Amino acid sequence: MALSLWIMIGLTIYEAQMVRFFAPETRYVIASLLSPVSFVLQDVVADAMSVESVPSYTAEGVPIPEAEIKRMYITMQTLGRIAIIGGSAMVTGIGGWLAKTLFYLVMYEVGLCIPAISVLGVIFGQINPIIRCLSLIRKDAVDTGSQVELHLGNPSLYPNWYILGGSAFSS
Repeated sequence: MALSLWIMIGLTIYEAQMVRFFAPETRYVIASLLSPVSFVLQDVVADAMSVESVPSYTAEGVPIPEAEIKRMYITMQTLGRIAIIGGSAMVTGIGGWLAKTLFYLVMYEVGLCIPAISVLGVIFGQINPIIRCLSLIRKDAVDTGSQVELHLGNPSLYPNWYILGGSAFSS
């Protein structure tokens, strides 16, 4: 997504220099293809992270019942869909306003916030379980096996590379 936005920024302010490598139309097509592909991949990652964000244990270290975890998964997925729809509407509105009011360059530069926020979400998504685990260890609320599951997730769950590869290929 960032590469797509950088290409559009380049086309907006450095068109003469960029023509040396590819025609502007070619760069525009590349940027236009990168954008939806990156959106689909970002959505796949967001879905995976939403599942990871549902805790298996309470703040006291007590395992959460399976029915409650399923309810939290459904809530998380629903909130994710609301965020996608609301974010799309907001980006469309703000992007159109920026392009009309200021300049296309500003719209593309502001758009670079989206991949930055995604990267920060992945970083915080990795840090949160560690903080939660350390908090429970300090309280002596969990045993060693639970500590491993809290910190690393369920060790019996591994990525399904066929699903991930198929999602990447289909996007």
